[in-house]
Amino acid sequence: MKRRDNQNFSLGISSQHHSLKENDIQFLSGKADSVLYYDPFNWQNYFWMGTINAMLMNYGEAKISFDRAIELNPNYTEAYFNRANVNFELAEHQFSIEESTPQITISMGGATNTTAEPEKRIPDFSGVLKDYDRVVQLDYNMSFAYYNRGNIKNRTRDFEGAVQDYTIAVAIDPNFAEAFYNRAITLIYLKNTKDACLDLSRAGELGVQEAYSVIKRYCNK
Repeated sequence: MKRRDNQNFSLGISSQHHSLKENDIQFLSGKADSVLYYDPFNWQNYFWMGTINAMLMNYGEAKISFDRAIELNPNYTEAYFNRANVNFELAEHQFSIEESTPQITISMGGATNTTAEPEKRIPDFSGVLKDYDRVVQLDYNMSFAYYNRGNIKNRTRDFEGAVQDYTIAVAIDPNFAEAFYNRAITLIYLKNTKDACLDLSRAGELGVQEAYSVIKRYCNK
C-alpha cells in the first residue's frame, strides 16, 4: 500500500490505539490552531484537528473537523477513513444510550411496565459504510478499509459481505493476520469449518495466538 504523510495518524477499528503524551498533544493542537488561524482553508489542518480530537475521544469535535476537511477536499481519503471510524464510535455510543433506557409500556389497567424484553437491534452504521465505500473508491489498495468494513458488516450480520471484504484485505496484504482470523471466525459461524481452519492456521503463523485455542476447539476433530 502506498504510504502517505498522514497515514501514521489514521485511526482504525480494532487497530492499535494511539497514545500521545500531553506535551505532544498540546504541541500538535497549538500548531494546528495557529495554521488554522492564518489558513482557514487548509484541509490538512482540519484533518489534524480531527485526528487529535479523536485520539482524545472528543468524537463530536473530531467529526466536525473531518467534515470540514472533506468539504474542502472531496477526495481526501484519510479524512473519509478517520471519519468512518469516528462515526462508528458515535453510533455505538448512541446505541448504548438507547439500549440502556428503560422500555416503558402502559398496561390496560394503567400501570407502567419496564420489564418488557427490548427488541434486538443494531446501531445505524449506514454513514460509516458509506465512508468506507468512498475510501475504497479512492484507494482500492487500502487493506485496512476493507478490514474495517468487514468488521462493520459482521456487526450488522452481513456475514457473507464480511467474508468478501476480509478476502480482499488479505489479497492486498497476505500478512494481514487479523483479517485471516476474523474471516475464520465468520466462516465458522457460516459452518464452513474447513476453510476456517486454514485461515486460523495462517493467522496463528502470523502471530494471532488466540487462533490456536480456536483450532483446538474446531479443527482437531
